[in-house]
Amino acid sequence: MRHTLIALTLFAPLPAAAQLEPLHCGTGHEVTETVREASAWSRARAEQLASKGLRPATAALQDNVVILPADETNAPFRRPFDLHGRTLIFTPSGDGYAVRNTAIAYDTDRGSRLQLVDAAEDYATVTADFEFPFFGRVVRNLFVTNHSAIFLERPQPSSLRQYSDLDLAMESGGVISPLLSTGRSRLTARPVVMVRKSSDSVVITWTSEERYDVQAVLSKSGEIRFSYMLVTQYPTASAIVITSGLESWRNERTALGSASDPSGDIRTGVPASTDLTEMAVSRVSDLDLYEVRLRLRGDVPAQPQGTAGYVLAIGDGEATQTVRLTIARDGTMTYRLPGGIVATGTKAVTVEGSTVTLRFLGEHVPSSGSIPIRAYTTWNGGVIDLGPQVEVPIRTSGRRVRTDFSTVVDEVIERRPIAEAFTLPVLSVARVWEQVKQSLPLTDGEIDGVAIYQNFLTDLVLYAGAYSTGGNAGVSGLYQGDVTAAAEPRVPALMHMNAVGYGHNRTPRGASHVVLHELGHRWLLFVTLQENGAMTRSLNPVSPHPAQYVDTRAAFRVYTDTDTSVMGGGHFTTEPDGAFATGPYGAYGFSWLDLYLMGLADPAEVKPWFYIADSSPTLAGEYYAPP
Repeated sequence: MRHTLIALTLFAPLPAAAQLEPLHCGTGHEVTETVREASAWSRARAEQLASKGLRPATAALQDNVVILPADETNAPFRRPFDLHGRTLIFTPSGDGYAVRNTAIAYDTDRGSRLQLVDAAEDYATVTADFEFPFFGRVVRNLFVTNHSAIFLERPQPSSLRQYSDLDLAMESGGVISPLLSTGRSRLTARPVVMVRKSSDSVVITWTSEERYDVQAVLSKSGEIRFSYMLVTQYPTASAIVITSGLESWRNERTALGSASDPSGDIRTGVPASTDLTEMAVSRVSDLDLYEVRLRLRGDVPAQPQGTAGYVLAIGDGEATQTVRLTIARDGTMTYRLPGGIVATGTKAVTVEGSTVTLRFLGEHVPSSGSIPIRAYTTWNGGVIDLGPQVEVPIRTSGRRVRTDFSTVVDEVIERRPIAEAFTLPVLSVARVWEQVKQSLPLTDGEIDGVAIYQNFLTDLVLYAGAYSTGGNAGVSGLYQGDVTAAAEPRVPALMHMNAVGYGHNRTPRGASHVVLHELGHRWLLFVTLQENGAMTRSLNPVSPHPAQYVDTRAAFRVYTDTDTSVMGGGHFTTEPDGAFATGPYGAYGFSWLDLYLMGLADPAEVKPWFYIADSSPTLAGEYYAPP
């Protein structure tokens, strides 16, 4: 008998807050990579903690639900905002600022509403009535955005999912922000911006529906004050940062090791930019910030004819962590860090001529000591040049990029970033399942799906509503060429189901839809279709979801008479004029094809169905048909 396990990971209660619908299903290649990398990081971190005698969190069964406390191995990099009702005062001191954490000091006269420019990055220019001294310069014009930020240069939109401490350390422009966010990390309505000017200060307040009230005060003396009257968990990911982008520590380097690599040791037909010639590793300003410069035989093309990868393998054996920059055909750069962190648009990587510079923090490597780093390059996913290796000291103590402002009483910060990122964690679903199996008598072979919910938000909300790893159902016939799957061990689908009560999980119908959808990915939908003697992907051309033009009416009524597959598609009827029509949204069941592929229907039970070729208007190649 097959079973489905529902696991619930807990950390802290969710506050009452407005909810938004989750984004699309994240199941796919990128999630597979994220899960693999997060699992490797979690395993190494767990081993490091065990070597120090620290016991991992254990799971327990309660009311037929498995409860597992979140910890730094299964939900790494969880750093919620912790400055409610506090004020931070920054006073210029030497090459930095003296910082005090005090009880709330808030200017109730917030002035008038600031009208922002309707552009790619909404902002308005505020001209101070005095010269504001800032890191050896004076400024009057301030560019204020609704992302709780003051920029000293015209702001550009960010494509980051969330700012990390690494991103803040590499910020190259002038920024003064009490709680910097991005368009993807803010899950509430953008706040109203209020401004009041006087001869010796500028007061800027960001406020939103009694859920968000943050204030910044810039004084003629150079003092900066950040006050946090009210901050819920929404916006989710945000950061404190004060930087000119030009501080002297940014140019300080301590060489840790370097090695050369023979030139021309790659195959013909691939760009010279995949041929490594040298690697140099250094530490930035005696911080836990590491920089690896890769020199190549030729300039890195802005738009390669394929996908180029520049990779660091840090460590050895099963503890190896991977840092990877991928440059796609369209020039998009995606940076993957250990722990399953994915960033597009980060300043932590730079490409200049024939030099690629990759940066990471000590915390991204879950161990310390003398650690080998090997560089290599890839082309269209295949390794092209296995480059040099050096041993470098990685440390977890000492001067850090990150400041925990909640613990600051009276401290001078100089020769390092003045920054703290409040980040959503990457849930390591593989680690969750590993901890559950260590605590309860469960094995991979007896479980089809592990539905993992949390009572806190993770970075999933920044790019998807849920995802499934699929696992291995131990059967063949789900897709063309899967004959070996039945001979391999059964592995459950690990399903990241998002937070309890968030998005679709607010209602029984919505929660049912999401969990059935992600469980369905264990078998669905990877089929090919034989048409006119050729195998096609007409039913699912984009992803493992039926196209909108496929009739996927449910085999049995669940909620409505026009229910369709939870995986996608539509319930089409024919109009008198020959046009097709679809009913209201009803993705609550499984189609006969779904049930057959899941092993729950005999081939003879599968009723004929159809898809609409070349529809007008054109229907999309995945998800749900519009009504």
